Amino acid sequence: MIDKKSTRTVMFILAVVMFAVIAAVYLNREKSLCMGVKIADEADIVSSLKYNIKDLSDILVFGGQPAAVDLETNTVYIPQKIKKDTLYTEFAHKLVSSDENIVLYFAEDPEFSDMFKAMASGHEFKLFAVSDGEYMQCKVVFTSLPVISIKGEVVGKNEDERDIFNGAICVWNPEYKSTGAYNVQNSRAQWHYRGNSNYHVNKKSVKLSLKDEDSLNAELDLLGNGYEDDDWVLNAMYMDDTAIREKLVMDMWNELCTAAPYNYKMSTGEYVELVKDGKYQGLYLLENRVDGGYLELGEDQVLVKGQQGHESTDMGDHYRIIQSKYDEKLVWNRMKGLFNRDNGQYIHLDNWIDISLFVQFGYMTDNSTRYNTFYLIDNIEDNPSIKMILWDTDLALGIGWVDGKFTHSIDSATTSQRYRKEDESLRILYPQLDDMIAQRYAKLRKSTFSRDYIFKKIEKYNCRITESGAYARDGQLWGYRCKGEDTAEFLYSYIDARLGYLDEVYNLQ
Repeated sequence: MIDKKSTRTVMFILAVVMFAVIAAVYLNREKSLCMGVKIADEADIVSSLKYNIKDLSDILVFGGQPAAVDLETNTVYIPQKIKKDTLYTEFAHKLVSSDENIVLYFAEDPEFSDMFKAMASGHEFKLFAVSDGEYMQCKVVFTSLPVISIKGEVVGKNEDERDIFNGAICVWNPEYKSTGAYNVQNSRAQWHYRGNSNYHVNKKSVKLSLKDEDSLNAELDLLGNGYEDDDWVLNAMYMDDTAIREKLVMDMWNELCTAAPYNYKMSTGEYVELVKDGKYQGLYLLENRVDGGYLELGEDQVLVKGQQGHESTDMGDHYRIIQSKYDEKLVWNRMKGLFNRDNGQYIHLDNWIDISLFVQFGYMTDNSTRYNTFYLIDNIEDNPSIKMILWDTDLALGIGWVDGKFTHSIDSATTSQRYRKEDESLRILYPQLDDMIAQRYAKLRKSTFSRDYIFKKIEKYNCRITESGAYARDGQLWGYRCKGEDTAEFLYSYIDARLGYLDEVYNLQ
């Protein structure tokens, strides 16, 4: 006869076994789901069903918003925070059908066992939508970069006779900068293509304006950097096969501003993938636009933007006032002699030296003249001080104009340094200007211009865009301007040569 103690023991063991069985069944069921979608054998999914292609744009919803779908290839782009040990069961948000009669299934795939490898290789997972004896098939690509979808139609022309599009934008960010959490934002928006020479290429940059329901400006913090704005740029990075240069210069300068607060930050940018009007567009840099709000300027400060004026003698053709409460003539009087010998006293020397060294470091063709520079004027009425902020630094670090075309070249790495044109007037006021620049370079060479600091950034950015699979997708879509020769390895070589050359110029050997 079994005593009560033994009965309790047996019952406890049975309970533990039953719990383990139930838990195993539950866990197995959960492991068969990816973003709420069941994973099943492909043969079981499509058995006895009729194939029928439908418009994916009205069916798939991710994170509560219409998913980013390339309708030409039936490919869905899903951003997720994917590290080397990330499991598909850990993915954020659900992928669902907007039609309750349509059921979604992922086909079983061995690549689900290593999502990091699948992402980096650009693996396409099969997704089926099944309803009433019919099914449709599409592909799902996972990325660790934010994905942006914009949709719209032409509603008019801007002052440059370029089409204005009106529609909506959605941004899925798997790792929002300020919180580290998943973030989904959507807004009404207007946009147009931007740029000068880049406007005429196939992969175009986009200027975005966020709007509310009443078509008024609506500010959102799309990057998670703590700054809300209605004005944004999607930079196509067309000139740069590495897709690294502009972000590198931005981040180097902006981090320098922390240690040198007399400087003002450039634009901030983060990598994203773009789907526009149901067509995948590749890898972009989402950037804040530089204006008074972004720079946190006071109402007494004046911001002017340099622009191409060709042979015109009209100041308004060479500069555009971004922010000013003062009479236009006063602004132009302060700007008029900026490049002349009698106006060096207006220039903030420490800022000018740092800007000059950055232009020299990057051998920045466009930024060595008045173009592609912002001018910030303090105390414009009594004791003006002019500071500079670079923008649009795509012609840098080995990209330039060679033999009648834009290309990459190692030659400028050991070419005479490019002082900005203001140095003539400054040398009258500061006879020891060369020594002052050399002293500043020697200091920056231990920090901002140190080889290890720069190379770690290049490695970080290169890993980010290659491991996400976005760099390969972009290259497959648009090709490479320099036939595969302009690479991260070329950038390492260029910077080594450029720093070596500047070390000789400033006697740091």
